[in-house]
Amino acid sequence: MKIFKNRGSIYIPKSNMKSDREQKFLFACLGVLITGALVVLIIFGVRYHFSLKEFFRPNDLQTAAETGDTAAVNLPDVSGKTNFVILETDNDAESLHFALLVQFDMDSNTYKAAAVGPDIRADNIPLDQAYEQGGAAAVLRALNEEFSLSVDNYFTFTDKNFTSMFDELGSATYAFTDSIRDELNGDDGFYVRVSAGEQKVDGDLCLRLIRYWCQIENDYTACNNFLVSMLTELFNDELYTDRLNKFSSVINLVTDTDMTVNDYTELEDVLQVACSEFTGMNVYYPEAQAQNGSFTDDSVQSIRSSFSK
Repeated sequence: MKIFKNRGSIYIPKSNMKSDREQKFLFACLGVLITGALVVLIIFGVRYHFSLKEFFRPNDLQTAAETGDTAAVNLPDVSGKTNFVILETDNDAESLHFALLVQFDMDSNTYKAAAVGPDIRADNIPLDQAYEQGGAAAVLRALNEEFSLSVDNYFTFTDKNFTSMFDELGSATYAFTDSIRDELNGDDGFYVRVSAGEQKVDGDLCLRLIRYWCQIENDYTACNNFLVSMLTELFNDELYTDRLNKFSSVINLVTDTDMTVNDYTELEDVLQVACSEFTGMNVYYPEAQAQNGSFTDDSVQSIRSSFSK
């Protein structure tokens, strides 16, 4: 039907049927397009973790953690060697059980550790006798004379506080090749029980094992191997993150130490590098053997060279 007006013609369709079909067809096409777009967005979202950064990231780009590229990690530039001595005594602080020599060698990013038992002669005197006569100072003098050891800081712990210090730093595991069942009798005796295989090590077991290797088994190589393994597990990113609380707790547990707040502050960069997963610290321990209450000449030389600066 066509109506004539002054300004051209106006057409009035006879029916709306054709228009309705066209609208339905267009709406159906639009629905298909929207559904398809949503499917594509979900697929790509899952693939790229719903992150535009991941979507536009080149396929061949890898992070420092993926490549092990330590240059991409902002770690301080450190060097030098720091020697620590840890003395462990009975709970009355009257008898010495062992001394531990520990070095952070940041020239080669290496942990070094060695144990010295109470009956080992240093500067011609058993270490426990030196402690009874002059305390920590006498032990440090004997160690320095025997091993030409330059000590930066020392710490003295009783049995109870040594175990607490270890537990404060964290926990570790160790793979034992054989089971251990043994004991040392006496008022200051102890026992140790551990099964073969990988076992969790806490402060109490750590203390018993060191005493076992130093005072019963006389196996210093096994003990030193154990010590460097504990260092690699305890010094990690988690410890560094909570370093101030850890340091405060450890200092409160020592019987005697010469470490000051300034000493700790100067070691913070070393601690950061040593604890970082990107550093990949190495380990080294001297293979020491003792005979008749003294280290062999080769063992003494090996310890000297290991902890020299």
